[in-house]
Order: sequence, then structure tokens, then C-alpha cells
Amino acid sequence: MAVQVSWPGVYVDEFEPGAPIEGVGTNTAVFLGIASTGPVNRPTLISSWDDYVKTFGGFSADLNAWLAKGVYGFFLNGGTRCYIVRASTAKKGTTTLAARGASSSLRRPLKASPAMASRSRWKTPAGPVPRCRRR
Repeated sequence: MAVQVSWPGVYVDEFEPGAPIEGVGTNTAVFLGIASTGPVNRPTLISSWDDYVKTFGGFSADLNAWLAKGVYGFFLNGGTRCYIVRASTAKKGTTTLAARGASSSLRRPLKASPAMASRSRWKTPAGPVPRCRRR
């Protein structure tokens, strides 16, 4: 189409639009957190609170387990479908730490530190576990 000049420095150029933008659903949520049962590190489609209870075990007694509360609120407020990714077992683990050069070993519960991802260190209730040094 020809360019029309209406004011100095202002031009109108019309064009044919392409295909219309297709709409997509925005009502699917994703929740990531700890639960007592269910598949770990795998997205699972859940369409009701009852499905969540069957698959992931409902509310947890752990005060840091916010996943069930968030999913419950989602369905309570009219949500229809969501994906759940269970990130851990919500249980504390234990391991045996052998003392270097000693015959006895020490068994302590381990708790993941918030800075664990950046420093790759584990913390115990007694303090940080020292790294091994080569002599």
C-alpha cells in the first residue's frame, strides 16, 4: 500500500496482519515442596484435593511442609488442575561418619543447611562437619 503523508515527518503505513495469536490456558499451577509419600522429582497432574491426598498423603506434621497447605488453598479457591513436584521425603536422614584414623564411628542426624547448595556442606546439630584435608 502507498505511504500517505499527513504531516511533515509523520507517515501512515498500513499492513496486513498475520495469523491471530492463539489463546492458551492460564489456570494450571505448579507446586514444588516436601510431602510424605508420592513420586520424587517427577511432575504429577492432580485435579482435586482427594487426588492429592491419595498420591502425596495430605497434610504433614512438619511445620516447614507448606506444599499441602498451598495445594489445599488452590483447590479451595476454585483451582481445577495443577502439577505437583515432590522435592524430598520430608524425613531427616542419618549417616555414619567415620573418624579418620580411629576405629569408632559417629552416627549423627543430618540437616540440610539453607546455604548447602552454594557451599556443598552439611550441618549437624553439633555444628558444621569439617572437610577432610590431605596431609
